Amino acid sequence: MLKLTFFQELLHKNKTAAAVSHARFLCFFRQVFFSVILLEVCQLMLTMPMWLLDYRKSPLMFCPQLLTCFCWASALIMLIHGRFYRFGAVVNYLCCVCVLGYFHLFEYHVDHIYTVVSLFALFLPLSTSDLNILQTRQDGHAQHISLILMTLGVGLVYLDSIFYKLPARMWMSGLGYWLPATMPDAVWLNHGWLLNARFLIEIMGRLPLIVEGLFIFLLWFPRLRKWCILGAALHLGILLTYPIPLFALAELSFYLLLIPFLLSSHQNKTALETTSRPISVPQITFLKILFMAAIMLQSIITLNSPYLKHRIQYIPALQTVRLFVERHMNVVTRFTGLTEHKVFVDEHFMPPFDRVRAIAQQHNSHERFLPGADETGMGSLKMSGRFWTHRKFALMPNDIASAEFKERVRGYLDVFGTRQKTGVEIYHVYEKHMPFQPEHTIRQLEHRRAVPYTRISTIEYRPDDPSTPVIHML
Repeated sequence: MLKLTFFQELLHKNKTAAAVSHARFLCFFRQVFFSVILLEVCQLMLTMPMWLLDYRKSPLMFCPQLLTCFCWASALIMLIHGRFYRFGAVVNYLCCVCVLGYFHLFEYHVDHIYTVVSLFALFLPLSTSDLNILQTRQDGHAQHISLILMTLGVGLVYLDSIFYKLPARMWMSGLGYWLPATMPDAVWLNHGWLLNARFLIEIMGRLPLIVEGLFIFLLWFPRLRKWCILGAALHLGILLTYPIPLFALAELSFYLLLIPFLLSSHQNKTALETTSRPISVPQITFLKILFMAAIMLQSIITLNSPYLKHRIQYIPALQTVRLFVERHMNVVTRFTGLTEHKVFVDEHFMPPFDRVRAIAQQHNSHERFLPGADETGMGSLKMSGRFWTHRKFALMPNDIASAEFKERVRGYLDVFGTRQKTGVEIYHVYEKHMPFQPEHTIRQLEHRRAVPYTRISTIEYRPDDPSTPVIHML
C-alpha cells in the first residue's frame, strides 16, 4: 500500500538504490502538485471580489464564485487522497479550463502548467490503485510516466523560455536575476548583500540559460539525468526572492520525480511477473500519442518567439503551420495549457513597469499602506502569485483616472481596505520611478527603496455606491 513509510524504506540499509519505487514518488508528486493548486483555489476564495471581472467572461459565470471554488477544492482533495481519482481529475480539468483559461487581468504563468498537467492527469495512472499496480512492476512504466511529467511541466517550459531570454539584454549581460531583484515591489525579502556580490550575481544570471537550454535533452539520457537537479536551485532562488511562491513550489514538485533516478545506481531492466492486472496497452499507446502531440504543438508555438520567427519566414511549410497555430492560440492555450513562456524579460522592467505605485489608506492623521508595496516600495507575500502579477502589470494602467482603473481598483479596495465608520474611505496613490539600468551597480536595491514617493492622486471610495471610486488627480 502507498503510505508515508516509504521514507523509512529509503533509509533501510538492506534496500538497494535500484529497488526504490518510482510509483511511490509519483504518489508524492501527485499529493504535492495538487496541494499547490488547492492553495491557489484557497487564495481565490479569499479574494473573490478582485477577480470577478474575469469570472464574468467564464462559462461558469452563472455559478456563484464560492460554489465553483468549493467544488474545485473538493475535486483537488480527491486527487490528493487518490480516491475517486477519475471524477476528481475531470472536475479539476474543467475548472482549470473554465476559470484559469478565461483569466485575463489575473492570468498567471503557472496556470498553463496546472492546465497541461491536469489534462494528462485524466489519462495517467496516478490513482492509488493504479500506483499500487505500478510499484509491483519493474518494466520501466513508472519511470516513463515520471519522465513524461517532467518533460511537460519543466522541459518544454524551459525550452520555450530560453528563446525569449536569448534576445533579452538583461539575460545576455548576466543580470537576469539581478535586475528583477532590484525592483523593490518585485521581492519580498531585503537581500541587498547578495545583489552587491557581482561574481555570484553573474553566476545566478547565466545558470538559468544553461539549465533551461539543456534540461530537456539531459532528462532523456540516463547518465546525464542527474545534472537536471540543478534546475531545482533556480526555483529555490525564486521561492526565496520573488513573491510567487506557489509557482516555485509547483515547479519544485516535478523535481521530486528525479529523486528515484538519483538514488538508483542502475536500472533494473528485467520485468518481474506480477499477479496484479496490468495497465492496458491501448491506454499506454494513447498516452504516447498524446505526449508526442503535445511536444509537436509546443514546438510550433516556440516558433513564435522573436529569436526564431524571423529565421523561419523563408520556410513556407513551417511558416504556414506557425501562423495557423498563432491564429488559434487562445483556444490551444485554454484547453491544453501549451503557450508562450515569455517571463522575466526586458519589457517587464522597462517603462511603464520601471516604477512602483502604492496605495495607502488614510486613517485620521496617519496612513496605512495596502499590500503590494510598503513605505519603501517593498513587496510582500500578502500580495503574491497572480495577485502580484495583476497588481504589477494590470491594476494600475498609465492613466489611473481611466474607467479601467476604477473598475479594477474596486475589487482591490474591497479585499484589502478597512471599512470606515463614516462610510467614505480615502486612499492616496503614490508613485516612484526607477529607470531601467542594464549595468550592475552596487546597493541598487537600497537606492531604489530610498527614492521618495510622489502623491499622484486621491481616491474617495464608498463600498455601497457603485458610482465610486471618485479619483482626484493632483
